Amino acid sequence: MIVMKERGLGTGALVGIVIVIVVVAVVVPATAVVILGRGGTTGGGSGTMKLSSSAFSDGGAIPITYTADGANYSPPLTISGVSSGAVTLALIVDDLDVTGGYTHWIIWNIPASTTSIPDGVAAMSSTVSDLGDAKQGINGDGNPGYTGPAPPQGTHRYQFTLYALDTSLDLAASADESVLVQAMSGHVIDQATLTGTYSK
Repeated sequence: MIVMKERGLGTGALVGIVIVIVVVAVVVPATAVVILGRGGTTGGGSGTMKLSSSAFSDGGAIPITYTADGANYSPPLTISGVSSGAVTLALIVDDLDVTGGYTHWIIWNIPASTTSIPDGVAAMSSTVSDLGDAKQGINGDGNPGYTGPAPPQGTHRYQFTLYALDTSLDLAASADESVLVQAMSGHVIDQATLTGTYSK
């Protein structure tokens, strides 16, 4: 109490401050915030969009074909429930168990009408003609396109996060995940995730 008086805050002022804080807490509604990837971009969504794969179930093991120990193909993906307000889709694949993070795939400007992404999307290519000229950015190896799981040891989790955007993105082929996440800020209307595991 002595400290408050030295700062010019008597008991009455303190009570007033507390009342204001309580009123603000009651009046301001809670807002559902969706965290998008490691970059911390936020956005809302209806939650109707779904992402799945015929190669593995959510939380299941990713077959070796889709890893760096195998053919290093990107896995087949199925998309449903995309919002009618979506213009394009973007996909980020991250290793959740690498300190500092590791990007396995970023691809954007996928047409919102897309319902499937075939396996073996062309790696080392910035443009994917089979997906409406979608663009692929730089992965953790410093190359465009997909690179599969390759954990040094143990089991790692790989998160595929699909974003529905209300716009297309004008990004350079040299864009990495941080650039993509920044560009998506304020444009995400929905998102869906699929997680697979791989063990060494």
